[in-house]
Amino acid sequence: AKRSAAELMWKSAAAILATGARAAGTLLQSHLLRAIHECRSQGLHRLAAAGLRVMQNVRLLREENDAFRSEDLVSDFAELLRVAWTLSRTEQAPGREWLGVARRKFTPAGSLRLRGLFTEPILTRSGYSGVVTYLLADDETIFSVSNVRPGNASRILEAYQTGAEVGGLSVPHQALNRQSLLMQKATRSVDGRLGGGKECRAITLESDGWNSEVVTRRFAVPLHDQVQRVFASESPIPSEQPAGWDLLFLAGTILGSDGENLFLALKDQPGVVRLKIATDHPALPFRENLELLARVPGLPIRCIARMVLSSPGDALALALSPMSDEESPSLCQLPDDWQSIVNLGIDNLKRGFFQKAHPQPHVVEASSVNEAAADGLDFVRRRLQAVALGGRHALPTGRVGAAVSDARSLDAHLQPTAASLLKGLAQCAIESRTDLLGTRFPPDPSHLAERWLAGAIYEETARRHFQKWNWQRVGN
Repeated sequence: AKRSAAELMWKSAAAILATGARAAGTLLQSHLLRAIHECRSQGLHRLAAAGLRVMQNVRLLREENDAFRSEDLVSDFAELLRVAWTLSRTEQAPGREWLGVARRKFTPAGSLRLRGLFTEPILTRSGYSGVVTYLLADDETIFSVSNVRPGNASRILEAYQTGAEVGGLSVPHQALNRQSLLMQKATRSVDGRLGGGKECRAITLESDGWNSEVVTRRFAVPLHDQVQRVFASESPIPSEQPAGWDLLFLAGTILGSDGENLFLALKDQPGVVRLKIATDHPALPFRENLELLARVPGLPIRCIARMVLSSPGDALALALSPMSDEESPSLCQLPDDWQSIVNLGIDNLKRGFFQKAHPQPHVVEASSVNEAAADGLDFVRRRLQAVALGGRHALPTGRVGAAVSDARSLDAHLQPTAASLLKGLAQCAIESRTDLLGTRFPPDPSHLAERWLAGAIYEETARRHFQKWNWQRVGN
């Protein structure tokens, strides 16, 4: 039954791919919905979730919604086809990583001492909002406590001020992110979320914040080693990514801004990191805070940022703490209740906090920052996106020659596998079958889906390799 449900999903997804998301009408969407419900009833939760994401992307595209991103459509299509192909073609019983889970399971975690790191506002395109607070254990494992529900940006501040339920304790996120938490008989999920089991008990204590030994150790890790840890921590199952797996702990000096990014020169190691706006929304102070920080070049800070794997050298700034030294002991004075921690998406920095703020942001030339080397896979990416958006007709007969020319360019750049996959995709897109009367029909869409999936898996694997290599160059 599971294999039949996966096969149904494969055929539904292949039909949409052959037609193109832009032309996927009510009939194709209804077939996909039927497959999603069938997969869910058979316990194929990862496959059902991937189908829902593709459905959402199709609807956003057809509604011309600004939230649509073609990169998301390609990655979600690849996930859907990969899981469906594996479950429908594998003879052995599929492992848990392919099946997924319906509900998050919590397991005993024993006694924990956790220190608040920061709180991040959450605002999703699917209509959810709230906050997530991250905490660090003595063994440097990161845990999270969240309050995310359906709503818009207006409920983020409410969620921040609302009590987080942990071990029979209710403490607001705005206090939890600056306190320590002692827990007995704690429970946790695979992705690091703290549970509230009946036997779990918790109390809050005063915290020394980012000056504690365990937090200081994280900031002392060289960027090169942190990059290695992030790539090693990436999980193939999105719902099981460990909490804070992609966070970077950076210490350095503010250089200035190029008008959009804040540049941070790393302390005691080579390299410059571009700190970017995490969520550009008028209700969140990310942009205003980074613009103000660009007016205080030379300010030493410690910053926690989310590494942008796809853009080496870029990180989304989430929280920071000013550093003091003998030369500049008081460049920044924050309110006492902030305890020297700024949640960049919630707290509002003021001009009066800084002793030497310039009237305008200090401009830094973007060319002074090391640029990432190209991976040479743009030819493949363009064709994959074209087929996902427009189906097999996105590569009509007249353009096959162009695709073959692109393949020759890939061959010339010593990427023969990419060239072979691109030629195969182009030829598959124009295939047809003929009946006894000579009438031509499009072939089984499964053939196109298999060729497209092979190209998508290759592109993703090669891209990750280039991203890791480029990121390692940033810290060297």
